[in-house]
Amino acid sequence: MSTAIAFIVTVGLLTLVVIALHRYQLSVTQSNANKGQPLPPLDYTKAIKPPVTEFDPDKTLPPFLADKFEPAQEPVQKQDYPAQEELPDIPWIERVAKLKKLGKLNGALAVCENAYPLWSAYQQAALVLRAQIKALQKQDEPIDDALTNLYRLAAVAAFLHDRVKGLPDLTLNQLKLLDLDQLQSLDMPYSSIGYLELRLIKKTDIKLLLDKWGKPESHLNPRQFNSSSWVKIATSQKTLF
Repeated sequence: MSTAIAFIVTVGLLTLVVIALHRYQLSVTQSNANKGQPLPPLDYTKAIKPPVTEFDPDKTLPPFLADKFEPAQEPVQKQDYPAQEELPDIPWIERVAKLKKLGKLNGALAVCENAYPLWSAYQQAALVLRAQIKALQKQDEPIDDALTNLYRLAAVAAFLHDRVKGLPDLTLNQLKLLDLDQLQSLDMPYSSIGYLELRLIKKTDIKLLLDKWGKPESHLNPRQFNSSSWVKIATSQKTLF
C-alpha cells in the first residue's frame, strides 16, 4: 500500500515539473520573438540639439590650463609701405632686389634714384626699367615713355662717369656734390648720341630703339656732345677743393 502511494506522489511531482518546464519554454520563446522585431523609427525632429557656444578658455578650462591658451587674433593685413621706408635696415642694392621680386618696380626705381650718382645705382635702375618695359609688353601697353626713360638714364650715366679725351674728370666724391637736378636740362638727342657709346644700353634695348626711332645719324659720348656744359660743371666742382 505504501508503495502505491509513493508511486502516485512521484508521478505527481514529475507532472508538475514537466508543466513548469513547458511554461518556462513558452515564455523564453515569446521573449525571443519580441527581441527579433525591428525598433520603431526615430523622430529626428524631436532630437535635442546641444547649444552651440564659443570656446572660452577662461570659462571652459580650469585655471591652471586657461592661461596656456591665447584668444584668436585678427589677421594682420600686409601694408604697402613707401619705397624709402620699406626694408630700411638692409643695403640699398638688396632693397632694390627685394622690391623687384615683389613686383614693386616704381619703389625699386625710387631706391635707385636715392643712390645716384653711383654707377651701380644707374645699372640697377636700368634693370628696373627693362623689367617695366617687359611688363608693358606683356600687357600690350605702349613702351615709349619707359624706353625714353631708359635711354636718358643711360645717357646721363655716361655723361657723369665715362671719360672723354681732352675733357676734365671728377672723382666720385665730387660727383656726389653735384646738383643732379641741373642735368635735367641737358639735351640728349638719340639722333646725335646714338647708342654705341652708352654702356648701359644692351642688345635688346638697341633692337627696341631701332624699331621705335630708327637709325641715329651719329654715335657720340654724351659728355662729348655736351662738352661745354661738362666743363662748367667740372670747373665749379674743382674750385671747391
